[in-house]
Amino acid sequence: MSAPPQNVRIGPRRTSLRLTPLERQAIADIARRQGLTPTELLGRIEAERGPGRSLSAALRHHLLAFYMDLALKAEAGEQGRYGTR
Repeated sequence: MSAPPQNVRIGPRRTSLRLTPLERQAIADIARRQGLTPTELLGRIEAERGPGRSLSAALRHHLLAFYMDLALKAEAGEQGRYGTR
């Protein structure tokens, strides 16, 4: 069963995304770590996604890349790309 659609605002437009509770939690966590609101984080992801790439795919890529970077840098004792340790 897929997650129910959730309405989100990205800049001036509204859209709906099907996000699992874990994905919503990850968005909030990453936004907090970066000093952003979840809406601001989604706006940045939207601005950086490539043509022909869905927002859902770009979002899931961002979540995975953030936590992979965090884990790899923590393993090496370095600061991650996203300014986290």
